[in-house]
Amino acid sequence: MLANECMAGANNDCHKVDIPKNGDVIAIYANGLGIVAYGIATEKIIDLSDDRVGNHPTRLRKLSEFRFMAYPIKASDYKTSNTQTLQQVHEEKKEFLALLHERAMPLKDATLFK
Repeated sequence: MLANECMAGANNDCHKVDIPKNGDVIAIYANGLGIVAYGIATEKIIDLSDDRVGNHPTRLRKLSEFRFMAYPIKASDYKTSNTQTLQQVHEEKKEFLALLHERAMPLKDATLFK
Protein backbone atom coordinates (compact mmCIF):
# COMPACT_ATOMS: atom_id res chain seq x y z
CA MET A 1 0.00 0.00 0.00
CA LEU A 2 2.71 2.45 0.93
CA ALA A 3 4.87 1.91 -2.17
CA ASN A 4 1.87 2.24 -4.48
CA GLU A 5 0.18 5.10 -2.58
CA CYS A 6 -3.10 3.25 -2.23
CA MET A 7 -5.50 1.65 0.24
CA ALA A 8 -6.17 -2.07 -0.02
CA GLY A 9 -8.63 -4.72 1.03
CA ALA A 10 -8.10 -8.45 0.62
CA ASN A 11 -10.32 -11.53 0.59
CA ASN A 12 -13.59 -10.80 2.45
CA ASP A 13 -12.57 -7.16 3.05
CA CYS A 14 -12.34 -6.19 -0.66
CA HIS A 15 -15.68 -4.37 -0.47
CA LYS A 16 -14.34 -1.97 2.20
CA VAL A 17 -12.24 -0.22 -0.46
CA ASP A 18 -15.50 1.04 -2.02
CA ILE A 19 -16.86 2.62 1.19
CA PRO A 20 -14.99 5.97 1.23
CA LYS A 21 -16.30 8.67 -1.08
CA ASN A 22 -14.01 10.36 -3.59
CA GLY A 23 -12.18 13.12 -1.74
CA ASP A 24 -12.34 11.45 1.69
CA VAL A 25 -9.15 11.45 3.78
CA ILE A 26 -7.81 7.90 4.23
CA ALA A 27 -5.35 7.20 7.05
CA ILE A 28 -3.05 4.18 6.55
CA TYR A 29 -2.51 2.20 9.76
CA ALA A 30 0.35 -0.25 10.33
CA ASN A 31 -0.08 -2.82 13.10
CA GLY A 32 2.17 -2.08 16.04
CA LEU A 33 3.12 1.36 14.70
CA GLY A 34 -0.02 3.44 14.22
CA ILE A 35 -0.94 5.73 11.35
CA VAL A 36 2.04 5.92 9.01
CA ALA A 37 0.57 7.76 6.00
CA TYR A 38 -2.56 9.31 4.55
CA GLY A 39 -4.02 10.39 1.25
CA ILE A 40 -7.21 11.44 -0.52
CA ALA A 41 -9.49 8.76 -2.04
CA THR A 42 -9.75 8.83 -5.84
CA GLU A 43 -12.02 7.02 -8.31
CA LYS A 44 -9.18 4.74 -9.46
CA ILE A 45 -9.94 1.20 -8.20
CA ILE A 46 -8.43 -2.05 -9.49
CA ASP A 47 -8.86 -5.73 -8.62
CA LEU A 48 -5.93 -8.13 -8.42
CA SER A 49 -5.89 -11.90 -7.94
CA ASP A 50 -2.54 -12.93 -9.37
CA ASP A 51 0.90 -13.88 -8.04
CA ARG A 52 1.58 -10.30 -6.86
CA VAL A 53 -0.98 -10.77 -4.09
CA GLY A 54 -0.53 -14.51 -3.48
CA ASN A 55 -3.61 -15.28 -5.58
CA HIS A 56 -5.84 -13.75 -2.90
CA PRO A 57 -8.56 -11.42 -4.22
CA THR A 58 -7.31 -7.90 -3.49
CA ARG A 59 -8.88 -4.55 -4.31
CA LEU A 60 -6.75 -1.38 -4.45
CA ARG A 61 -7.83 2.27 -4.47
CA LYS A 62 -5.36 4.94 -5.52
CA LEU A 63 -4.86 7.85 -3.12
CA SER A 64 -3.84 11.33 -4.22
CA GLU A 65 -1.77 13.83 -2.23
CA PHE A 66 -0.19 10.83 -0.46
CA ARG A 67 1.97 11.79 2.52
CA PHE A 68 4.01 9.80 5.00
CA MET A 69 4.05 10.71 8.67
CA ALA A 70 7.33 12.08 10.03
CA TYR A 71 6.68 9.63 12.88
CA PRO A 72 3.62 7.40 13.36
CA ILE A 73 0.49 8.58 15.12
CA LYS A 74 -0.48 6.10 17.83
CA ALA A 75 -4.06 5.72 19.01
CA SER A 76 -3.05 7.30 22.32
CA ASP A 77 -2.06 10.48 20.42
CA TYR A 78 -5.64 11.33 19.47
CA LYS A 79 -9.14 11.03 20.83
CA THR A 80 -11.25 8.10 19.75
CA SER A 81 -14.85 9.12 19.55
CA ASN A 82 -17.46 7.68 21.86
CA THR A 83 -19.18 11.02 21.95
CA GLN A 84 -22.87 11.45 21.42
CA THR A 85 -23.24 14.88 19.85
CA LEU A 86 -22.45 15.81 16.27
CA GLN A 87 -20.63 18.92 17.51
CA GLN A 88 -18.21 16.82 19.59
CA VAL A 89 -17.60 14.39 16.71
CA HIS A 90 -16.97 17.34 14.35
CA GLU A 91 -14.45 18.89 16.78
CA GLU A 92 -12.62 15.58 17.19
CA LYS A 93 -12.47 15.17 13.40
CA LYS A 94 -10.97 18.66 13.01
CA GLU A 95 -8.37 17.90 15.71
CA PHE A 96 -7.47 14.58 14.05
CA LEU A 97 -7.05 16.16 10.60
CA ALA A 98 -4.90 18.89 12.15
CA LEU A 99 -2.72 16.19 13.76
CA LEU A 100 -2.34 14.42 10.38
CA HIS A 101 -1.20 17.66 8.71
CA GLU A 102 1.11 18.52 11.62
CA ARG A 103 2.92 15.15 11.52
CA ALA A 104 3.02 14.74 7.73
CA MET A 105 6.15 14.91 5.66
CA PRO A 106 6.04 17.41 2.78
CA LEU A 107 4.49 16.27 -0.49
CA LYS A 108 7.02 14.61 -2.76
CA ASP A 109 8.70 16.94 -5.23
CA ALA A 110 8.92 15.38 -8.69
CA THR A 111 11.26 18.15 -9.86
CA LEU A 112 14.13 17.28 -7.50
CA PHE A 113 15.87 14.74 -9.74
CA LYS A 114 14.92 15.89 -13.23
